[in-house]
Amino acid sequence: IYNERIQDLLEPDRCNLQIREDYKRGVMVEGISQRIVENANDALKLMEESARNRRVSETSMNKESSRSHLMFTLSIECRMTESNQLRRTRTSRFNLVDLAGSERQSKTHATGDRLREAGNINKSLTVLGHVMKALVQQNIVASNAAANGEENTKHTHIHYRDSKLTHLLKDSLGGNSLTFMVACVSPSSMNLLESLSTLQFASRAKYIKNKAQLNEDQSGSVKVLKSENKKLINQVARLQQLIERGGASGSQTPKRMDSGDGGGGGNSGQLKDAMQVLEVENYGIRREREKYRLQVDEMQRLVEKKKQFILNLKMQLKLREAEA
Repeated sequence: IYNERIQDLLEPDRCNLQIREDYKRGVMVEGISQRIVENANDALKLMEESARNRRVSETSMNKESSRSHLMFTLSIECRMTESNQLRRTRTSRFNLVDLAGSERQSKTHATGDRLREAGNINKSLTVLGHVMKALVQQNIVASNAAANGEENTKHTHIHYRDSKLTHLLKDSLGGNSLTFMVACVSPSSMNLLESLSTLQFASRAKYIKNKAQLNEDQSGSVKVLKSENKKLINQVARLQQLIERGGASGSQTPKRMDSGDGGGGGNSGQLKDAMQVLEVENYGIRREREKYRLQVDEMQRLVEKKKQFILNLKMQLKLREAEA
């Protein structure tokens, strides 16, 4: 991303490419070149090839200063066929991003094109910082609502589209993903302010909490899918029974504890110990119920997904029969 314009580094003639949002593939660059790689070495060679076409220039602080943000996307697909002819396809996408560093004009002495490049770099990094801050605040509000047993109805608008960088990183920051950031800082005391600013910037990434889920599609005959769907429904039913049993156990509290001798002093310690044991047990039960509830939600999501897939498959079969 050079001066807020997207360039294909594997095909340098392709400039000013546009961002599109696809329902299945998420945020993507339209017309970007793609290569098939068989191993990590092939991917590394592509990274090296693209890095050679990246914009770099000399400033007072750096002999080879990056004047653009570089993004390398690696899509991985895994296909498995089980004994019952059920085919599972798992997909994952890695967005590896090398951010250009923020600059102070007073230290780089940038002028002309270098100054305009630095302005666009600083602008995109500022927007990225605001986006991460908004995501952290959204997570804090959601956590507080969950702790109080309330439903989170307040949703913060995240300004991903304010820069090309944050728009491309939308799925990596606030989507079905995990986010990691590595910060490069200088050991020199003269760069103390820049190092501190970089560490504060990177620390925000630690507090972005996303619930990453497995990206898996299943295919096969209608008979196989119906059988798999039935298994999931049975698992959901069993988990719901466990939740109900846990609720019944967790709601039981001691009404009275008598020792039979009418004394109160000796029994207070026993009563206190018993109450502590019950509290620990109830806490464990509550955690188990929450775990089962999450499993039920996930199972129900899979059941609905399979039902929709079976329905679509039936419609396709009917269309083929009608065409025949």
